[in-house]
Amino acid sequence: MNELLKRLRDQILYGGLSRAGYNEIRPRLNEENYYMLVRASGAATILGGVMIILTMLGYVRDYAQIAYVVLTWCSAGIFLFAVTYVASHRDLAVPMLIMEIAVLLTYALLIGTVKTDSPNSYAVSYSAFIVLVPLLLVVPPLPVILLITAANILLALITPMYKTPQATGMDIMNALTFSVIACLIQFLYSNRNMRRIASEQFISMDHDVDGTTHLQNEAALRSMINTYLGRRLNGEEAALILIQDNHPDEETPEERKERQIRTAKVLRMMTSRYELIGRIGSETFAVLYRECSKADMDRHYAALREELAKELGEVGFVISAAGTQASDTFETLYRRASEQL
Repeated sequence: MNELLKRLRDQILYGGLSRAGYNEIRPRLNEENYYMLVRASGAATILGGVMIILTMLGYVRDYAQIAYVVLTWCSAGIFLFAVTYVASHRDLAVPMLIMEIAVLLTYALLIGTVKTDSPNSYAVSYSAFIVLVPLLLVVPPLPVILLITAANILLALITPMYKTPQATGMDIMNALTFSVIACLIQFLYSNRNMRRIASEQFISMDHDVDGTTHLQNEAALRSMINTYLGRRLNGEEAALILIQDNHPDEETPEERKERQIRTAKVLRMMTSRYELIGRIGSETFAVLYRECSKADMDRHYAALREELAKELGEVGFVISAAGTQASDTFETLYRRASEQL
Protein backbone atom coordinates (compact mmCIF):
# COMPACT_ATOMS: atom_id res chain seq x y z
CA MET A 1 0.00 0.00 0.00
CA ASN A 2 2.81 2.43 0.88
CA GLU A 3 4.55 1.70 -2.42
CA LEU A 4 1.31 2.28 -4.33
CA LEU A 5 0.76 5.61 -2.58
CA LYS A 6 4.35 6.63 -3.30
CA ARG A 7 3.94 5.85 -6.99
CA LEU A 8 0.67 7.82 -7.09
CA ARG A 9 2.38 10.77 -5.36
CA ASP A 10 5.28 10.69 -7.81
CA GLN A 11 2.82 10.51 -10.70
CA ILE A 12 0.89 13.57 -9.51
CA LEU A 13 3.86 15.68 -8.42
CA TYR A 14 6.60 14.61 -10.84
CA GLY A 15 4.87 12.96 -13.80
CA GLY A 16 6.04 9.46 -12.85
CA LEU A 17 9.66 10.42 -12.22
CA SER A 18 11.40 10.74 -8.88
CA ARG A 19 11.90 14.17 -7.39
CA ALA A 20 15.59 14.15 -8.33
CA GLY A 21 14.84 13.04 -11.89
CA TYR A 22 12.18 15.73 -12.26
CA ASN A 23 14.54 18.44 -10.98
CA GLU A 24 17.12 17.36 -13.56
CA ILE A 25 14.73 17.87 -16.48
CA ARG A 26 13.10 21.11 -15.27
CA PRO A 27 15.25 23.33 -17.53
CA ARG A 28 14.05 21.34 -20.53
CA LEU A 29 10.46 21.52 -19.30
CA ASN A 30 10.80 25.29 -19.03
CA GLU A 31 12.17 25.39 -22.56
CA GLU A 32 9.24 23.43 -24.02
CA ASN A 33 6.66 25.43 -22.09
CA TYR A 34 8.27 28.69 -23.21
CA TYR A 35 7.82 27.87 -26.88
CA MET A 36 4.26 26.74 -26.20
CA LEU A 37 3.65 30.04 -24.36
CA VAL A 38 4.83 32.07 -27.35
CA ARG A 39 2.73 30.04 -29.79
CA ALA A 40 -0.42 29.98 -27.64
CA SER A 41 -0.39 33.67 -26.72
CA GLY A 42 0.46 34.68 -30.29
CA ALA A 43 -2.33 32.54 -31.77
CA ALA A 44 -4.84 33.82 -29.18
CA THR A 45 -3.91 37.41 -29.97
CA ILE A 46 -4.48 36.84 -33.68
CA LEU A 47 -7.77 35.00 -33.03
CA GLY A 48 -9.09 37.76 -30.79
CA GLY A 49 -8.02 40.46 -33.25
CA VAL A 50 -9.74 38.71 -36.16
CA MET A 51 -12.96 38.32 -34.13
CA ILE A 52 -12.92 42.05 -33.22
CA ILE A 53 -12.50 43.00 -36.87
CA LEU A 54 -15.30 40.65 -37.96
CA THR A 55 -17.55 42.10 -35.27
CA MET A 56 -16.83 45.66 -36.40
CA LEU A 57 -17.62 44.67 -40.01
CA GLY A 58 -20.92 43.12 -38.94
CA TYR A 59 -20.07 39.52 -39.80
CA VAL A 60 -20.25 38.45 -36.11
CA ARG A 61 -22.84 39.55 -33.58
CA ASP A 62 -21.44 41.96 -31.04
CA TYR A 63 -22.92 40.42 -27.88
CA ALA A 64 -19.53 38.85 -27.02
CA GLN A 65 -17.29 41.71 -28.15
CA ILE A 66 -15.94 42.21 -24.60
CA ALA A 67 -14.76 38.58 -24.66
CA TYR A 68 -12.77 39.22 -27.85
CA VAL A 69 -11.24 42.36 -26.36
CA VAL A 70 -10.19 40.52 -23.19
CA LEU A 71 -8.69 37.66 -25.23
CA THR A 72 -6.81 40.00 -27.58
CA TRP A 73 -5.32 42.49 -25.14
CA CYS A 74 -4.48 40.02 -22.37
CA SER A 75 -2.88 37.56 -24.80
CA ALA A 76 -1.00 40.37 -26.55
CA GLY A 77 0.41 41.54 -23.22
CA ILE A 78 1.47 38.02 -22.30
CA PHE A 79 3.03 37.51 -25.75
CA LEU A 80 5.09 40.72 -25.50
CA PHE A 81 6.21 39.86 -21.96
CA ALA A 82 7.15 36.36 -23.13
CA VAL A 83 9.34 37.44 -26.06
CA THR A 84 11.04 40.24 -24.11
CA TYR A 85 11.48 39.14 -20.48
CA VAL A 86 10.59 35.46 -20.21
CA ALA A 87 12.95 34.70 -23.12
CA SER A 88 15.86 35.21 -20.71
CA HIS A 89 14.01 33.97 -17.60
CA ARG A 90 12.67 30.60 -18.72
CA ASP A 91 11.72 29.60 -15.16
CA LEU A 92 8.72 31.93 -15.60
CA ALA A 93 7.46 30.02 -18.64
CA VAL A 94 5.14 27.68 -16.72
CA PRO A 95 3.39 30.33 -14.57
CA MET A 96 3.01 32.60 -17.61
CA LEU A 97 1.57 29.75 -19.68
CA ILE A 98 -0.87 28.99 -16.85
CA MET A 99 -1.86 32.67 -16.98
CA GLU A 100 -2.45 32.44 -20.73
CA ILE A 101 -4.60 29.33 -20.24
CA ALA A 102 -6.54 31.23 -17.56
CA VAL A 103 -7.16 33.97 -20.16
CA LEU A 104 -8.46 31.37 -22.64
CA LEU A 105 -10.78 29.87 -20.01
CA THR A 106 -11.99 33.35 -19.05
CA TYR A 107 -12.73 34.02 -22.71
CA ALA A 108 -14.67 30.75 -22.90
CA LEU A 109 -16.66 31.69 -19.77
CA LEU A 110 -17.48 35.10 -21.19
CA ILE A 111 -18.77 33.91 -24.55
CA GLY A 112 -20.52 30.86 -23.11
CA THR A 113 -22.00 32.28 -19.92
CA VAL A 114 -21.70 35.98 -19.09
CA LYS A 115 -22.18 37.34 -22.62
CA THR A 116 -24.20 34.49 -24.11
CA ASP A 117 -27.02 35.41 -26.47
CA SER A 118 -29.50 33.17 -24.63
CA PRO A 119 -29.93 32.07 -20.99
CA ASN A 120 -30.84 28.62 -22.31
CA SER A 121 -27.64 28.08 -24.34
CA TYR A 122 -24.77 25.86 -23.28
CA ALA A 123 -21.09 26.76 -22.71
CA VAL A 124 -19.74 24.41 -25.37
CA SER A 125 -16.54 26.40 -25.91
CA TYR A 126 -15.66 26.13 -22.20
CA SER A 127 -15.76 22.33 -22.32
CA ALA A 128 -13.60 22.36 -25.44
CA PHE A 129 -10.99 24.61 -23.83
CA ILE A 130 -10.89 22.39 -20.72
CA VAL A 131 -9.80 19.43 -22.86
CA LEU A 132 -7.10 21.58 -24.49
CA VAL A 133 -5.39 22.38 -21.16
CA PRO A 134 -3.33 19.14 -20.83
CA LEU A 135 -2.20 19.54 -24.44
CA LEU A 136 -0.82 23.03 -23.82
CA LEU A 137 1.01 22.51 -20.50
CA VAL A 138 4.01 20.18 -20.33
CA VAL A 139 3.94 19.67 -16.55
CA PRO A 140 3.06 16.97 -14.00
CA PRO A 141 -0.69 16.55 -13.35
CA LEU A 142 -0.98 18.64 -10.16
CA PRO A 143 -0.92 22.16 -11.72
CA VAL A 144 -3.45 21.08 -14.36
CA ILE A 145 -5.78 19.54 -11.75
CA LEU A 146 -5.65 22.73 -9.64
CA LEU A 147 -6.23 24.99 -12.66
CA ILE A 148 -9.20 22.99 -13.93
CA THR A 149 -10.70 22.79 -10.41
CA ALA A 150 -10.44 26.58 -9.96
CA ALA A 151 -12.04 27.18 -13.38
CA ASN A 152 -14.93 24.83 -12.59
CA ILE A 153 -15.58 26.52 -9.24
CA LEU A 154 -15.74 29.87 -11.04
CA LEU A 155 -18.13 28.39 -13.63
CA ALA A 156 -20.40 27.01 -10.90
CA LEU A 157 -20.52 30.39 -9.15
CA ILE A 158 -21.08 32.55 -12.23
CA THR A 159 -23.40 30.46 -14.42
CA PRO A 160 -26.54 30.65 -12.16
CA MET A 161 -26.40 34.47 -12.42
CA TYR A 162 -26.90 34.42 -16.21
CA LYS A 163 -28.63 31.18 -17.13
CA THR A 164 -31.69 29.12 -16.36
CA PRO A 165 -31.38 26.28 -13.81
CA GLN A 166 -31.61 23.70 -16.59
CA ALA A 167 -28.80 25.31 -18.63
CA THR A 168 -26.74 25.80 -15.46
CA GLY A 169 -27.04 22.14 -14.50
CA MET A 170 -26.11 21.01 -18.00
CA ASP A 171 -23.09 23.33 -18.13
CA ILE A 172 -21.80 22.09 -14.78
CA MET A 173 -22.36 18.45 -15.77
CA ASN A 174 -20.54 18.97 -19.07
CA ALA A 175 -17.71 20.80 -17.33
CA LEU A 176 -17.22 17.98 -14.82
CA THR A 177 -17.35 15.32 -17.54
CA PHE A 178 -14.80 17.06 -19.75
CA SER A 179 -12.64 17.86 -16.71
CA VAL A 180 -12.38 14.16 -15.87
CA ILE A 181 -11.41 13.48 -19.49
CA ALA A 182 -8.82 16.27 -19.35
CA CYS A 183 -7.30 14.91 -16.13
CA LEU A 184 -7.06 11.41 -17.60
CA ILE A 185 -5.37 12.83 -20.69
CA GLN A 186 -3.00 14.76 -18.44
CA PHE A 187 -2.00 11.64 -16.47
CA LEU A 188 -1.22 9.74 -19.66
CA TYR A 189 0.28 12.67 -21.55
CA SER A 190 2.48 13.94 -18.70
CA ASN A 191 3.90 10.47 -18.01
CA ARG A 192 4.89 10.11 -21.66
CA ASN A 193 6.27 13.66 -21.82
CA MET A 194 8.31 13.40 -18.63
CA ARG A 195 9.95 10.17 -19.79
CA ARG A 196 10.54 11.54 -23.29
CA ILE A 197 12.26 14.64 -21.92
CA ALA A 198 14.24 12.52 -19.45
CA SER A 199 15.43 10.37 -22.35
CA GLU A 200 16.45 13.45 -24.35
CA GLN A 201 18.29 14.81 -21.33
CA PHE A 202 19.99 11.45 -20.90
CA ILE A 203 21.17 11.40 -24.52
CA SER A 204 22.35 15.02 -24.60
CA MET A 205 24.57 14.53 -21.56
CA ASP A 206 26.45 11.85 -23.48
CA HIS A 207 28.67 14.56 -25.00
CA ASP A 208 29.97 16.07 -21.74
CA VAL A 209 33.26 14.26 -21.32
CA ASP A 210 36.39 14.52 -19.22
CA GLY A 211 39.35 15.82 -21.22
CA THR A 212 41.90 13.26 -19.97
CA THR A 213 39.97 9.98 -19.99
CA HIS A 214 37.13 10.89 -22.40
CA LEU A 215 34.65 9.46 -19.92
CA GLN A 216 31.65 11.43 -18.66
CA ASN A 217 32.67 14.31 -16.43
CA GLU A 218 31.24 14.63 -12.93
CA ALA A 219 28.41 17.04 -13.79
CA ALA A 220 27.25 14.93 -16.74
CA LEU A 221 27.48 11.66 -14.81
CA ARG A 222 25.57 13.08 -11.86
CA SER A 223 22.80 14.34 -14.12
CA MET A 224 22.60 11.12 -16.13
CA ILE A 225 22.42 8.94 -13.01
CA ASN A 226 19.76 11.14 -11.43
CA THR A 227 17.78 11.07 -14.67
CA TYR A 228 18.06 7.28 -14.89
CA LEU A 229 17.12 6.76 -11.24
CA GLY A 230 14.15 9.07 -11.69
CA ARG A 231 12.70 7.28 -14.70
CA ARG A 232 13.50 3.60 -13.92
CA LEU A 233 10.54 1.31 -13.59
CA ASN A 234 9.30 0.26 -10.18
CA GLY A 235 11.50 -2.43 -8.67
CA GLU A 236 14.27 -2.11 -11.26
CA GLU A 237 17.63 -2.61 -9.57
CA ALA A 238 20.95 -0.98 -10.40
CA ALA A 239 24.42 -0.86 -8.87
CA LEU A 240 27.15 1.76 -8.56
CA ILE A 241 30.79 0.66 -8.46
CA LEU A 242 33.49 3.16 -7.48
CA ILE A 243 37.18 2.82 -8.28
CA GLN A 244 39.58 5.14 -6.50
CA ASP A 245 43.11 5.61 -7.80
CA ASN A 246 45.67 4.71 -5.14
CA HIS A 247 48.79 6.22 -6.74
CA PRO A 248 52.23 6.36 -5.07
CA ASP A 249 53.24 9.71 -3.56
CA GLU A 250 56.34 9.92 -5.75
CA GLU A 251 54.37 9.48 -8.98
CA THR A 252 54.76 12.32 -11.48
CA PRO A 253 51.72 14.09 -13.03
CA GLU A 254 52.48 12.43 -16.36
CA GLU A 255 52.55 8.97 -14.76
CA ARG A 256 49.33 9.71 -12.88
CA LYS A 257 47.63 10.79 -16.11
CA GLU A 258 48.79 7.60 -17.80
CA ARG A 259 47.33 5.51 -14.94
CA GLN A 260 43.98 7.29 -15.27
CA ILE A 261 43.91 6.62 -19.01
CA ARG A 262 44.67 2.95 -18.39
CA THR A 263 41.92 2.78 -15.76
CA ALA A 264 39.43 4.30 -18.22
CA LYS A 265 40.53 1.77 -20.85
CA VAL A 266 39.76 -1.12 -18.48
CA LEU A 267 36.35 0.32 -17.62
CA ARG A 268 35.42 0.66 -21.29
CA MET A 269 36.60 -2.86 -22.01
CA MET A 270 34.64 -4.34 -19.10
CA THR A 271 31.34 -2.54 -19.65
CA SER A 272 28.70 -2.38 -22.37
CA ARG A 273 27.28 0.73 -23.99
CA TYR A 274 24.30 0.53 -21.61
CA GLU A 275 26.37 1.31 -18.52
CA LEU A 276 27.14 4.85 -17.33
CA ILE A 277 30.85 5.48 -16.79
CA GLY A 278 32.43 8.68 -15.55
CA ARG A 279 35.12 10.39 -13.57
CA ILE A 280 34.35 12.07 -10.25
CA GLY A 281 36.92 14.54 -9.01
CA SER A 282 40.52 13.81 -9.90
CA GLU A 283 40.95 10.28 -8.53
CA THR A 284 37.59 8.46 -8.54
CA PHE A 285 35.86 6.59 -11.35
CA ALA A 286 32.26 5.41 -11.24
CA VAL A 287 30.24 2.83 -13.17
CA LEU A 288 26.47 2.54 -12.90
CA TYR A 289 25.16 -0.84 -14.02
CA ARG A 290 21.52 -0.68 -15.06
CA GLU A 291 19.08 -3.55 -14.48
CA CYS A 292 21.64 -5.09 -12.15
CA SER A 293 20.69 -7.46 -9.33
CA LYS A 294 22.79 -8.11 -6.22
CA ALA A 295 24.25 -11.25 -7.85
CA ASP A 296 25.07 -9.29 -11.01
CA MET A 297 26.72 -6.57 -8.92
CA ASP A 298 28.96 -9.10 -7.17
CA ARG A 299 29.92 -10.58 -10.53
CA HIS A 300 30.75 -7.18 -12.08
CA TYR A 301 32.66 -6.19 -8.94
CA ALA A 302 34.84 -9.32 -9.05
CA ALA A 303 35.51 -9.02 -12.79
CA LEU A 304 36.48 -5.35 -12.55
CA ARG A 305 38.71 -6.00 -9.57
CA GLU A 306 40.53 -8.76 -11.43
CA GLU A 307 41.14 -6.72 -14.59
CA LEU A 308 42.19 -3.59 -12.70
CA ALA A 309 44.67 -5.65 -10.67
CA LYS A 310 46.24 -6.89 -13.90
CA GLU A 311 46.50 -3.35 -15.30
CA LEU A 312 47.37 -1.31 -12.17
CA GLY A 313 48.64 -3.84 -9.66
CA GLU A 314 46.94 -5.13 -6.53
CA VAL A 315 47.60 -1.95 -4.51
CA GLY A 316 47.02 0.55 -7.33
CA PHE A 317 43.33 1.09 -6.67
CA VAL A 318 40.49 0.74 -4.15
CA ILE A 319 37.07 -0.51 -5.26
CA SER A 320 33.60 -0.55 -3.67
CA ALA A 321 29.99 -1.15 -4.69
CA ALA A 322 26.45 -0.35 -3.59
CA GLY A 323 23.04 -1.44 -4.88
CA THR A 324 20.18 0.99 -5.39
CA GLN A 325 17.26 1.56 -3.08
CA ALA A 326 13.77 2.76 -4.01
CA SER A 327 14.25 6.47 -3.26
CA ASP A 328 17.90 6.78 -4.28
CA THR A 329 19.43 9.84 -5.90
CA PHE A 330 23.00 10.09 -7.16
CA GLU A 331 24.04 11.63 -3.83
CA THR A 332 22.60 8.88 -1.60
CA LEU A 333 23.86 6.08 -3.82
CA TYR A 334 27.32 7.60 -4.12
CA ARG A 335 27.49 8.17 -0.36
CA ARG A 336 26.77 4.49 0.40
CA ALA A 337 29.33 3.30 -2.13
CA SER A 338 32.05 5.74 -1.02
CA GLU A 339 31.64 4.74 2.64
CA GLN A 340 33.13 1.36 1.69
CA LEU A 341 36.23 2.77 -0.01
